[in-house]
Amino acid sequence: MVYYTSEKLNIIELECNLERLYFKDFFSLIGKRPCNMSYITSDGRLQGIISAGDIKRAKENGQEFVRINRNFTSITNKNYAEAKRIFSKLLNICDIPVVDEKGKLIGSYIRATNVLELSLLKLYFNNCNCQKWKQDYTNEIVFVRPIEENVFQNELLEEWKDIFIAEGVETKIIKWDELAQNMHTDAIVVFWNSYDYISIKTLYNDIHGEELVSKKCVTCKELYDKVIGDCVVELNTR
Repeated sequence: MVYYTSEKLNIIELECNLERLYFKDFFSLIGKRPCNMSYITSDGRLQGIISAGDIKRAKENGQEFVRINRNFTSITNKNYAEAKRIFSKLLNICDIPVVDEKGKLIGSYIRATNVLELSLLKLYFNNCNCQKWKQDYTNEIVFVRPIEENVFQNELLEEWKDIFIAEGVETKIIKWDELAQNMHTDAIVVFWNSYDYISIKTLYNDIHGEELVSKKCVTCKELYDKVIGDCVVELNTR
């Protein structure tokens, strides 16, 4: 679970009585940065949200607009314990907006990989069976840097890249906006987590109308499940 201040969120300031947002306007409003959630405010006060799931369902129903969801879960004043309880109870929620006493949006908790999970992934990747990867899947892998990058994440990706290259797997690391140039190969594209995958997929496929994210995409966790399971068993028996 990660907390982002409002400066890092995708906020759309609209008139409070609007009930829908047409797709022809949506892309220009959110810019070209991928996001899993858009927060609708009026005079800074949170009025509603639009999730990647809302956009996907509207597109599948042939609609030219997406309805603003005004029935959402939020918490007041960065209550960490309450956010953790909500995430544990409501598994379909990936974002919990945080408001002040006046209802103004001040940030959001994001369901994301924590430091402990990152440390475990580092251990598993450092003991992974790259030869099994080459045999069962492909000889090429592309890691997509997280949308919100930090030093620790980038160091891990560089370590994993070196591990795969040492085993003869063609490997590179790209930024999310370089994805279009890397979808024509047979490479497996690995996103940092499901939050990044959904955000980028929504931006390209559902909003921008470009089929850039294919079935060859997995998250780091899914990569671990597919490739490193045998190594985890071996580590646990030592």
